[in-house]
Amino acid sequence: MRIFAFALLFFSVLFIYGQKNAFPREEVHLSFDYFKKNLNETVKAEINAAWDELEPGHELEFHLLSKEERKKLSKDHQFKLSGFRADSVATYLHRKRIAARYTSFNIDYFDHLTNGQCGTNASYKAFTKRKGVISTIVEKDPYYLDYYPHSESSTISNTCHEYELYPAYGGIITGNQGTLVKFPPNCFRGHTFKSSDKVEVLLCEYYTINDILFSGLTTANYDRIIETGGMVFIEVKYKDEVLSLKSDQPIQIFFPNNSDEEKKGMRSFDGKKRSGLINWELNKQAENRYIKAGDNVFEESVENLEGDFEGEYEGEEGYYAEVDGYLMKTNQMGFINCDRFYDVKQKVDLIVKVEGKTPYSTRIIFKDIKSILPGYAYSPEDDVKFSDLPKGEVVYVLAYNISKDKKSGSFAYQKITLGEQGQISLSPETMSIANLQNEIDVLFN
Repeated sequence: MRIFAFALLFFSVLFIYGQKNAFPREEVHLSFDYFKKNLNETVKAEINAAWDELEPGHELEFHLLSKEERKKLSKDHQFKLSGFRADSVATYLHRKRIAARYTSFNIDYFDHLTNGQCGTNASYKAFTKRKGVISTIVEKDPYYLDYYPHSESSTISNTCHEYELYPAYGGIITGNQGTLVKFPPNCFRGHTFKSSDKVEVLLCEYYTINDILFSGLTTANYDRIIETGGMVFIEVKYKDEVLSLKSDQPIQIFFPNNSDEEKKGMRSFDGKKRSGLINWELNKQAENRYIKAGDNVFEESVENLEGDFEGEYEGEEGYYAEVDGYLMKTNQMGFINCDRFYDVKQKVDLIVKVEGKTPYSTRIIFKDIKSILPGYAYSPEDDVKFSDLPKGEVVYVLAYNISKDKKSGSFAYQKITLGEQGQISLSPETMSIANLQNEIDVLFN
């Protein structure tokens, strides 16, 4: 009993109180060996399959005793055995990098007066004072993805440049890669600037696969694939204060289209940090339209400057588009992405095993669309999984890392057609940063 109490006490410290009936619950009966407490390979496979099939916003209860065990074993043995197994399942879920806050214990008391759910040491006494059959509950957050450890803290791409702007007059910033950003006069919240006042504008541009990849960026809207037409980061400072825009004074951003044709359905997405990566969220208030080469880039309605891009327009003198592009009108700064959703008709998954103990960034890059997807933790063996991929698309699967001194890195890739194989292995090789960047340039330029 001491061993069991210690085990349950140890793991109950790891788990917080589960959300009572917050999510719809599904149930799975695990196939343990009779009267054995440890997980066999069958049980591990059942846990993996059940977790993979669980819909976001649902929870899963693992039942840990067989009908035979509940029939033949004494109540005391049922209590102890289910407790040991609950600890084993919880440990396995933790090793799968499922956050502790998503896991809890449940007990079906033998007296059937009530059921109990426990996730904290505080409820340990009440939880073990009365006996019953213990089960393990895990819930999947509506936007849950535990991304695999990555090396973006050692990024090597620098596409950022600083500019000066007189906010009282507004102005247009021209980026090194063709981005144009127009600021209206007096568009910043909380300040009335004098004509001589200046602000600092930081503009970062991400158009090539190399820049996107080595800046630690990806193209995903939670679990949906998006295709990018370019990304920027915009930050404006006045005396070390980061400024924000007035809600009625949006900026206009021109993204040059470097492809051969217009991508229909491009919209503005805002970047928000989640699980260590930038997740792109659709900005439903932003307006957008396509600009042809030779047209005026910045146009404003004479009748309604805050309305849609329709009606009569008065062009901004001196800014004619040299190339086609997308014009976005938004009152947000920070990370902004010109994107469109990519519809997946037939979905497949891919498991990637990367050889070696060093943490790697594992990515999928599509051959025919500009999209980079992150892999996420899948198993205690450090496998990486990509879910809901479009069957038949040709992709490059990459694994890489960068040393802290940024002088060397490791890299491996494999070109595959999605759906032809469910699992691949990569063995990265050490190389200089110059060679690593050259490998990416050769593949995608």
